[in-house]
Parts: sequence; C-alpha cells; structure tokens
Amino acid sequence: MDGSSASVPGLSRRSFASFVAVVCTVCVITYTINAHYDVSALDQGALITRLAKAQSDSDLLVWQDAFDQRAWLKERLLDPRADEQLLILSSSTLGGLSQAMFPRRAVLNGWLSAPTIEDFEASTVLLDHSPHKPPIVVLGIDAWFLNPVIDDQRWRSLTAEYIAYHRAEGEGVQVYAQKPLRWWATFKERLTFATLRETLLFVRRAHRASEPIRPWLVRATPEAYCSRISAEEYIRTAVGDYVSCPALRNPQAVVDSEATTYLSLNTHSMAEWRVVDRSRAARLEAAIEHIRNDGESVVVVAPPYHPITYAALRANPNTARNLDEVDRILGDVAHRTGAEYLNLRDPSDLGCVAEDFLDSHHTKASCGRKIAERIAAAADASAGSRQPR
Repeated sequence: MDGSSASVPGLSRRSFASFVAVVCTVCVITYTINAHYDVSALDQGALITRLAKAQSDSDLLVWQDAFDQRAWLKERLLDPRADEQLLILSSSTLGGLSQAMFPRRAVLNGWLSAPTIEDFEASTVLLDHSPHKPPIVVLGIDAWFLNPVIDDQRWRSLTAEYIAYHRAEGEGVQVYAQKPLRWWATFKERLTFATLRETLLFVRRAHRASEPIRPWLVRATPEAYCSRISAEEYIRTAVGDYVSCPALRNPQAVVDSEATTYLSLNTHSMAEWRVVDRSRAARLEAAIEHIRNDGESVVVVAPPYHPITYAALRANPNTARNLDEVDRILGDVAHRTGAEYLNLRDPSDLGCVAEDFLDSHHTKASCGRKIAERIAAAADASAGSRQPR
C-alpha cells in the first residue's frame, strides 16, 4: 500500500511534465508557422520597404492578403525621387482614388488599412522628414474614427514615429506607455489558433494558385493583371490606389445585401457606438495644426456610404446623433485650424447611387471621380486662401 501510494505523485509529476512539453511544443509550432508566413503582416516592414523602393510606375505590388501598408507609405513619403504630390491619408474608403481622377495634380494615395489617430500622429513625423512636402494633405475621416470602441493596433508599424511625435509635443512617452509593447502584442497574436487557421487557409490558396507566399511586384497594367487572376487580391499601384478587378466584383444583389446588414452585423463596431470620442478629436486637431504649421493645406473628407447603409445609419437614433456630432466636431476643427471640410457622407450629395459602390462603404471609380472633383476644388480653395501660420 505504501509503495503504491508513493508512486502516484511520481506518475503525476511525469504526466504533468509530459503535458507541459506537449503544450510548449504546440505553441512553438504554432508561433513558428504564423511567424514564417506572417499573414497578419506584423513583420513585413523590411520586405515592403524594399518592394516599395523598387516599384516603378509600371509595377503593381500584390499579395493574396493584406500587407504592411504603413511600410509602403513610409518609403513613398521619404523617397527623395518623389515630386510634390497631393497626399491622401485615409482608410481604404478613399483608397480607390487614382492619378487619373486628378488630371491637374500629381497624387500619392497613402491609404492605410484601419487607420487610427496614432497613424495620423505618426504620419506628421514622416511629413516632417519628407524631402518633398506635399502642398496639400487630404485626411479621410470615417465616422468610426471617433468611436472609442475601435482600437486597432496596426499603427505599431510606425511606433518610432509615433513616439517621436509625442516627444516633440512635449509629452515624452507617457501616451505610448499606456499601451502594450509592440513585441508583446505581436507575440500574443502569433500564438493564437485563429491566426494559425488563417495561415493554413492562406497557404492552401497560395499552393493552389502556384503563387508566392510573400508580397511581390508584377510588371503589368491593372487591366492585364486582373485578366490573369481568378480571385480578389490586394493590388496597389505605384501611385498607391488599390485595384478592384471588375470581373471579380460581387453581383449588385450581394453588394446591396452587405449594405443592408452593415449596421445589424456591427460592421466597424457601429452598432455599439455609444459616444463620440472627443479626446481623439482633440488629438486630430493637434495633428492638423502640426501639418498646417509646416505650410501644407489640409482638406478633411468624410467619405460616402452606400445609400442603403446611409439610410440605415440615419434611421437609427443613436448612430444618427453620433454622426451629427462627428460632423459638427470636424467642421469646428477645420474652422479653427484653417482646413477645408468636405462632408460627403450622404451619397446623394455626390449623386452616387447603389451601383456606384463595391460594398457598404467602398466606391467604384464612377463615384470616386466625383469625390476627386470635390477634393480638387477644395484643395484649390485651400491653396488659394492659405496664409503663413
């Protein structure tokens, strides 16, 4: 009896050790696979920088999943070969605006995936160091930008610039210190099985298509490249606009369905948007002041929604109230900073209809050209009235 009972603790220790070894092995394998393929684009900075540096006017930067848009923007803004350009900083809602839509101005579309106030703050530092400062900066401010529930972390690709901005503002690194360290956020993300699932799905797609597992450059026109692929990819031109292949777009019925369910599915956390984040608005105003003090004109744009989506947002008392408050705040910010404010949220103001949208909030070129015309007119007005600050 004594010998038997004495052996139990030993077996328990061996079992526990085996369990820990299995868990550690699974974690190491999960982390290694996720880090190698990097479908979340957490460690693509150096690669995207090289590709952006090598990208000519005839090249498309492509991949099957999202790549590090911030590394691309940083290289483009710091490129000494670049000319003075109208710069667009926004989410993908203005990402389809191309050079062809601005016949009288050179354009750099610096749209970012899920930009936050941290991105705009960091971008001011990039502009400070740009060898050819853009005379006009267009800031696309989506309604959800001032929703405190939104807390995307992709801005961490510009961590150094973010810290530099707050140090220049006399804040030290206190603001940054309130957020998790980038390496810790990256480490946790690469240990998740949700990321592993996306990685395995990505590898399967890449294997079937016989395409590279890293972003790459393709020497082709958008039309020619679209004719070669059978599924949507992330495609970015040398000017920065994204390419949406017409043959791969959803049917209009699907687009309208997405527009109808935008709010009920809590897209962009709009259904849980309770209050407008005025602290973010204050930080946005400070960033605009920073840009204006460097001599650039600023045009703030509220991008349009699909008509069905916009109607649903206006029909909901909570979101309607928040949208009105956001518009008042942005109008006041523009007035105080000397910026221009274009409220294009209502698609009817542009004459854009359901057929002009790719989904609930992305426009086709037919509506994009109308947005560009408004931006160009506002840019001309802002440049004409610009006074030294």
